[in-house]
Amino acid sequence: MAKTIVEVVDGLSLDVLKNLAGETLIKRASEIEYIIESINGLARKDDLPSEIEESSAMRKSRAKAMKSSIGAYEEHKRELKSWGLWYPGYDICYEKAKRGLLTAQDSFPEVKIR
Repeated sequence: MAKTIVEVVDGLSLDVLKNLAGETLIKRASEIEYIIESINGLARKDDLPSEIEESSAMRKSRAKAMKSSIGAYEEHKRELKSWGLWYPGYDICYEKAKRGLLTAQDSFPEVKIR
């Protein structure tokens, strides 16, 4: 008979649970950083050479990608907040990224596992 999640978690040591939570946090942090960088690139139009004018179809595609990326950011944020693992520094990077102002000098919050 299969064990329930509660039975499995009850059988794990606190150290194992901390390691699992830490791995999840690090994975989510890297995903959030990737999403923020994607938003920044979309806002800056990095993939478009300066001599090419953006067409209507390209603008629509960029807007759709931006909407999708913002939705992914908000979803990850809700999830991490529900676990009590949200770093407010991501909001600062996100706000800069939406305007295409995130630079190499900006840094993401350092994820610390206690």
